[in-house]
Amino acid sequence: MRALNFSLDRVQQLPFSLRLLKETHSILLEDVRGHHRNRGEFRSTQNWIGRTGTSIEDAEFVPPPAHMVPVALSDLEKYYHEGREHPLTKCALLHAQFETIHPFLDGNGRIGRLLITFFLREQQVLIRPLLYLSYYFKKHRQQYYQSLMRIRTDGDWEGWLEFFLTGIIEVSRQAISTAKRLIDLERADSLRIQSLSESPNMVRLHRYISANPVFTVNDVARALDVTKPSANKWVNALEGQGIVAEITGRQRGRVWGYRKLFDILEEGTTEPAQ
Repeated sequence: MRALNFSLDRVQQLPFSLRLLKETHSILLEDVRGHHRNRGEFRSTQNWIGRTGTSIEDAEFVPPPAHMVPVALSDLEKYYHEGREHPLTKCALLHAQFETIHPFLDGNGRIGRLLITFFLREQQVLIRPLLYLSYYFKKHRQQYYQSLMRIRTDGDWEGWLEFFLTGIIEVSRQAISTAKRLIDLERADSLRIQSLSESPNMVRLHRYISANPVFTVNDVARALDVTKPSANKWVNALEGQGIVAEITGRQRGRVWGYRKLFDILEEGTTEPAQ
């Protein structure tokens, strides 16, 4: 999210460019897997895709050699600005070509998925960056890889577009359903809280946790401009009603979460057990 927000802010001063891509990559890989592998720089050596320990001879896919990466990326940047296709089609083509170039030593999948949300928001297809295809790609992992590979081996762009656009439809419908359920939850809990207490501070607290579903008592005290004992009393009252729950299990440095909100957000984000 930090990398995505950075890129969306940065593009206001710097139109999409290879420089912006590298800056975003640098943030995305900070202190995570791959951070030591030329973070923020395009690769100068060959890479390949395959199982861990696979040699280049047995790789599932070998991207262009390093000396071809600058030209391929230049073409990608040019298409980003000059391509005339429908934005959703253009987004699919950009993602596929980026993954084919595989310009970084690590983090290409993460940057490629971020690029989808960035592009749709930057092109104002989305008002806010609320569409994430990561889980759709994970759920249909084999079809995702096969669709990309068939572009490279058979020129099957139509098959890739069908897969990608089906994902846009599926994820969009899920996002709409989730948003409606969150609104219903907020309304139901608001009415419940009002029926249990006449204190306007309880209503204020509920509004706060609806926008900040992970919080501490100190957060509440600052946001509502009340004393810590008062904030603690109101949080405990919501905990007693099963609306919030302490999520660390600690006695000190405790953190609460809006439990039912998390339950809704987590649905459909894990693969069923086999």
